[in-house]
Amino acid sequence: MHDLLQELGKEIVHCESPEEPSRLSRLWLTEDVIHVLKCNRSLEMLKLIDLRDSWNLIETPDFTEVPNLEQLILQHCTRLSKIHVSLGELKLLILLDLNGCKCLKSLPHKISLESLKVFILSDCSRLKTLPEIVGNMSCLLELYLDGTAIEELPLSVECLTGLIKLDLSGSAIREWSCTFPSNNLKILSLWM
Repeated sequence: MHDLLQELGKEIVHCESPEEPSRLSRLWLTEDVIHVLKCNRSLEMLKLIDLRDSWNLIETPDFTEVPNLEQLILQHCTRLSKIHVSLGELKLLILLDLNGCKCLKSLPHKISLESLKVFILSDCSRLKTLPEIVGNMSCLLELYLDGTAIEELPLSVECLTGLIKLDLSGSAIREWSCTFPSNNLKILSLWM
């Protein structure tokens, strides 16, 4: 029954503007998403991209055309292996969810996500390095590195002065040379 309701909802939304996908409130069809991302210059108003469970997604597009993006959800995109370097410059991004991206081996070398509050890299089992933090990322409250292959944290994590929760459980980290701002960190998960 759930699948039937979901299909009915998709059809209702598609009827809103069958000829122009950029006017739809939600996009499901691959060809509609590609059309909107390539042809529509209003993608500047785009605030949320939710591509969770997109098994065919191998690499992300250039994010320079969506400077107002606030949430990027790529959860369980199990074939995703490449993130475009422009991701590191999304100044308004609040949530970055890469949970379960098992083929992801690297992120942009440097990130400057000044509005980011939640950064989820849980179960990115091939990810070995965390990007250098450039600029002010004091808004970051939660960082999930559980289940990653990250062995060492960059010294720049010391700049994460707003960090309240850090999850390192099941990660490859065994020791670190950086210090965390102890006055804000409330939850530290270290289960090995």
